[in-house]
Amino acid sequence: MAEDESNLPIESLISNAASSNYIRDPDTWSRYLGLANAKMGMENIKLIQRTQELTEEEIRVGSRANELTEQLLLSNERASKQSERDAELMYKEQNN
Repeated sequence: MAEDESNLPIESLISNAASSNYIRDPDTWSRYLGLANAKMGMENIKLIQRTQELTEEEIRVGSRANELTEQLLLSNERASKQSERDAELMYKEQNN
C-alpha cells in the first residue's frame, strides 16, 4: 500500500479491498479494510462531536428563548395590570 493511499476516501479503500484478491494477498486486503475502518471511526467521532456542539447550541438557544418568554409574560402581566388601573380610573372619572 502506497503512502498516498492513506489519503483515499473510505469508498475507494473499500473498493480497492474488494478488487484485491483475499486468497492471494490477505495482508493488503486487511490493510485496506483496516484503514477504511479507522477512517470511518474518525468520521464517527467528528460527527459525534458536531452533534454535541449542535445540542449545546440548541440548549443555549432554548434557554434564551425561555428567558425572553418569561420577560414577555412579565411585560404582558404589567401591561394588563396597568390597563385595569386605567380602566378603573376612567370608570371613576365618568361616574363622578
